[in-house]
Amino acid sequence: MKRIIYLFLMGYSFVFAQNANIPEGINPGYKAVDIALPNLNDSVVKLSSLRGYYVLVDFWASWCGPCRMKNPQIVELYHTFKNAKFKDADGFVIYSVSLDYSKKAWEKAIAIDNLNWKYHVSDLKGWNSTAAVNYQITSIPNNLLIDPNGIIIGRGLSEQQIKKILNSKKQ
Repeated sequence: MKRIIYLFLMGYSFVFAQNANIPEGINPGYKAVDIALPNLNDSVVKLSSLRGYYVLVDFWASWCGPCRMKNPQIVELYHTFKNAKFKDADGFVIYSVSLDYSKKAWEKAIAIDNLNWKYHVSDLKGWNSTAAVNYQITSIPNNLLIDPNGIIIGRGLSEQQIKKILNSKKQ
C-alpha cells in the first residue's frame, strides 16, 4: 500500500512539475518573455504585471501607415472586450508597444487615434526596442495574444481571430 501511495505521489509531482516549468519563448504555447518598458510618464510597466488578464500585445508606431489604419480595429476590440466577463480571467487589456523614436509623435498618435487604454510603453529605440528584438518583430503592425497565465495563445492574429478566441473564453 505504501508503494502505491508513493507511486501516486511521484506521478502527481511529475505532472505538476511539468506544468509549472513551461519554458519562456516567443511562440504560441510558451510563457511570454517579459517586457519592461517605460510608459508615457516614464514609469516602467512590466507585461508580467498583467497576469490574470487576457493581454493583447500590440506592436505599432506613429510613423507606420498600416498601423494607423489598423488602430480603429484595435480600438473596437478594446471597447468590445474591456468590460467582458471571462471564465478564467479578470478581464482584457491592451499592452501597446510603440516602436517610435519620438515621444511627442507617439503621444500625438495616441491622442489622435483615441487609443484610450492604460498600457502604452516604449523605450523610443524604434526597431532596436528591446521588446521588438526579444520577440523578433520585423514588421508592424504585429501582435501577440497572451492568456491569464502568461502563455502565448497566438502571434500575428487578425482582429477576427482575436474576437473568436476571446468570445470562446467569455462566461
